[in-house]
Amino acid sequence: ELKILEKESEGIKIGAGVTFTNLRNYLATLLESESMEATKTFKELSVIIDNLATEQVRNVASLGGSILWAHPASDIIPLLIVSGASLQIGRKNGTREIKVGDFFNVQDGIKLQKGEILLSIFIPFTKENDGMKVFKHARRKTADLAIANMAIAYQEVEAGELKNVKIVIGGIGIAIKQSKQLPIIIATNTSSLLSSTRLELISRFDICNSVEKDMRIENIAVSKDDMMAFRVS
Repeated sequence: ELKILEKESEGIKIGAGVTFTNLRNYLATLLESESMEATKTFKELSVIIDNLATEQVRNVASLGGSILWAHPASDIIPLLIVSGASLQIGRKNGTREIKVGDFFNVQDGIKLQKGEILLSIFIPFTKENDGMKVFKHARRKTADLAIANMAIAYQEVEAGELKNVKIVIGGIGIAIKQSKQLPIIIATNTSSLLSSTRLELISRFDICNSVEKDMRIENIAVSKDDMMAFRVS
């Protein structure tokens, strides 16, 4: 069950033990056989895997392992959260499911309890008007942790008008030690701004100001940590 790769009516079920190499090969076939409208999340995931670590690492590392590693600079976790992906967790008396976003809400406590194991990850297909994009800023294109990254999901109502925008910012948790926010940020202010205002009416200043509010960074102007300031910028 940990090695399963199965297409279901509403998405793809991926065993927690499936290596990134096997997953990348499966996604290549999937992207050829399924419509572009349905596979927008998987296209972004495929790009992430292509730039992930080295071939030797991809041959042994798994999607489930990456999730449980829970590194703040993970390129995969923000995408899984905005896509609405869920985890199937096994335990002695059965199984349970939890959204990836809920799994990483550490304010609610640890989600994987003693005696539990991550069995699989379910990633839903996208719909015609859905948009999905991942951004990463790093020193190198491949085999490098993100300085900062972002995943965004949205529905396009018409040209210049979006709704149901979801944005997750990652990567910054490594350096911003003085901030009390989670290493992975659900950018609710920026999501609301993009969902409620036509794009041509939003300035770059509006976006930067909104992202700053989401990150809740205090005293950054007087910080002596140049890398911290760089990550925020």
